[in-house]
Amino acid sequence: MKTVRWQIVLIFFCLFGLMSNSRGEPNLTIGVLYPKLRAPYNQVFVSIVASLREQSSAKIMTYGYDQGDSSETIQKWAETQGLRHLIGLGRGSVALVSPLEARHGIKAVFGGSAFYPQKDPLFSAVSLVPAPHCLLDELVQLQPRVKQVHVVAPDSFLSYLEDAADYANSIGLTLDIHRSGTVQETAQHYKTLLKEMNPKSEAIWLVQAGRGFDKTLLKDVLKKAWQRDLITISNSVAHVKKGILFTCYSEDESHAAQLLKMIISRTSSDSKHQFALADTFRKSINVRTGKHLGLVLERDVMSRFWLVFPAR
Repeated sequence: MKTVRWQIVLIFFCLFGLMSNSRGEPNLTIGVLYPKLRAPYNQVFVSIVASLREQSSAKIMTYGYDQGDSSETIQKWAETQGLRHLIGLGRGSVALVSPLEARHGIKAVFGGSAFYPQKDPLFSAVSLVPAPHCLLDELVQLQPRVKQVHVVAPDSFLSYLEDAADYANSIGLTLDIHRSGTVQETAQHYKTLLKEMNPKSEAIWLVQAGRGFDKTLLKDVLKKAWQRDLITISNSVAHVKKGILFTCYSEDESHAAQLLKMIISRTSSDSKHQFALADTFRKSINVRTGKHLGLVLERDVMSRFWLVFPAR
C-alpha cells in the first residue's frame, strides 16, 4: 500500500514539473514580435525584449517584422518554432497576429504601444498609456489652484476619459471632455480653449500622442499656452521635450512584467480578452516651462521626476 502511495506522489511531482517551473510559471515558449527599426528608434522594443528574458524562465523566441510581412508569414514562423503564445510589440503587430487567434488558436497579447481601452476589446493588450491618476495627482501637487482640466479627443478615447473623469471628480477636479471627429474640429476646439481658458484655475491635457496629434497644431498649442501662461500636460514624453509641462510614462521593466502576467493568464482555453494600462510610472518634466509658469521646482519636487528637459 505504501509503495502505491509513493508511486502516486512521484507521478504527481513529475507531472507538476512538466507543467510549471521554479517561478511557478507554466513551461512556455513565447514568441515575441517587434518592429524591425534602426537604432535609436528600436530602443524601447530592445529594452522590453531584454526585460522579458530577465523576468521569466520561459524560452523567448523573437521575430523582427516589417512592411513585407503578413499574417501568413507569422503563422509559418510560429508553426516552425512550435509557438502557441505570442507577444506582439508595436501597433503593427496587431494586424499580423490577431487573425491567428481565430484561425489557429494562438493566444496573443500586445504591448509596446499607446493602446486605449475599449468597452468590448478585440484583442488583449498592455498599454504604454499611463493611468489617469498619475497625471491628475501630479497636476494637483504642482499647481493646487487648478480645478478644471480640458481634453479634446475622438470617441475612441471615451472609455479612458470616462474613467479619468470619475477619478478627477474624486480629487476635486472637473474634467471637461470636448469630443472631436476631425482634424478641423480638433483645431477649432483648441483655438477656443486657448483663447478662453483661465490660466489661474484651468489646464489642458493632450491625450493623443505620436502620430495621433498634428505637428502644426502642437506648435500652435505650445505657442498660445506659453503666451497665456496656461498649464499643459500630456500622455507623451515627446511632447514634454517640446515644451508641454509634464507627463507620466511606463517603465520598460514593469511593462514587460505586465505582458508576462497577461500572456500566462491567457494559457487557459476559455480566457477572454484583457486590457491593462501602465501600472508603474516614471515622470518627465520640462523645467523651462515650469519656471515660465512660476512653479517652485525645489529639490523635493524634482525628486519625483526621472526625466528632465531641457537636458542638463
